[in-house]
Amino acid sequence: MPGENRRASQRGGRLRSKCPATWARDARRSQPASASGQALVRHLNCRTNRETESSPRKNERENFAATRTILLPHDFLNFWLTGERQMEYGNASGTGLLDIRSRTWCESLAEFIDKDLLSKFPPLRSSTRPVGLLRSSLREKFQLGDVLVSAGGGDNMLGAMGTGNISPGRFTIRLGTTGTIYTFVETPVVDPRGEISAFCDSTDHWLALACTTNVANAVERVRDLFDWEMQALEKSVARSQPGANGLTFLPYFYGERLPNLPNGSAVIHGLNSSNTNRHDIARALIEGIVIGLAEGMNRLIGLGIEAKELRITGGGAKSASMRQIVADIFGLPVSGFKMAEGGVLGAAIQAGWTYCETKGEPVPLEKIVKSAVKTDRKTRAEPRKENQGLYAELRGRHADLTRKLASSGYL
Repeated sequence: MPGENRRASQRGGRLRSKCPATWARDARRSQPASASGQALVRHLNCRTNRETESSPRKNERENFAATRTILLPHDFLNFWLTGERQMEYGNASGTGLLDIRSRTWCESLAEFIDKDLLSKFPPLRSSTRPVGLLRSSLREKFQLGDVLVSAGGGDNMLGAMGTGNISPGRFTIRLGTTGTIYTFVETPVVDPRGEISAFCDSTDHWLALACTTNVANAVERVRDLFDWEMQALEKSVARSQPGANGLTFLPYFYGERLPNLPNGSAVIHGLNSSNTNRHDIARALIEGIVIGLAEGMNRLIGLGIEAKELRITGGGAKSASMRQIVADIFGLPVSGFKMAEGGVLGAAIQAGWTYCETKGEPVPLEKIVKSAVKTDRKTRAEPRKENQGLYAELRGRHADLTRKLASSGYL
């Protein structure tokens, strides 16, 4: 974690960092130049901050040289369970080193970073296949039989399964520490501006995805400021009114990905004698967070993707105020789920689907999803027509402030 020192050890052949975490610092330093960034967009179908690929090599040279295999966290867990070293396409596409069209490593980029980098990566494989069997020592320890271990995947890939986002037209918003809005696509979506990323999903198709940096982490900053529990924040948001009495909150506490402001900072604009209070500040924050995600959806629609339905998952989806604000700003009905954590449900769906396929008794994924994924009618929020004009104006103000402050060097 940023600011947390971790001591070195080499236990059981596993390297552990002895350096302070450097991800956030490197993210701010390693934005691609315009020409190279466009080349990455064309080749990898995403704009990549190169910290994922180069940070360990740059900051921990000895550890990097001693590393035999590079695994993402859930791939390491699979290795511990099965003894198999491999990486599934979904999270591999998040490294910035995978050509998502061919689902192969981008050799030229990897060699540019380090000539030995690719030799440290494990074989790639589909998420639709199991990793292998639970290793014998664990079977004996837990008194289990031949247990198949599913591939697992990233939170958004499995969240897509767990929210029924396995066919075109359905959008999922995930409200966690960061925010994402994504949709299933049958072919990779190329965004020449690099604002939308196309990840491999867990069904051997793709997700077109926009990501914002500040959601729950931004909420935590305001909660800390006013010493609030979540219930107090919810009540304060409800006590304010749409538009937060003229406040505009740019919630870029940790920089931002969309818009691309790696060095960005948060701004509250429009304070006056009547709105300088915790209720309006709280609502302005939530509206600012949701507007950022709405701009992601606008970009997805601008790339030719049709939006028919909007579903919401993650911790923020539990808030009635958040769901209503999402519906009003997006101008679409929003539904939550009986199983609120879509990623957890998606992992279970994937495991069941994989098991049936492996046993030679395939069940269509659509059938499993239809049976398991249930929206909760009690969580449904309809957009309120009386707020459409107000939020259209607020979105314009939000974009205008961001553009002017950024171009002047104040963000």
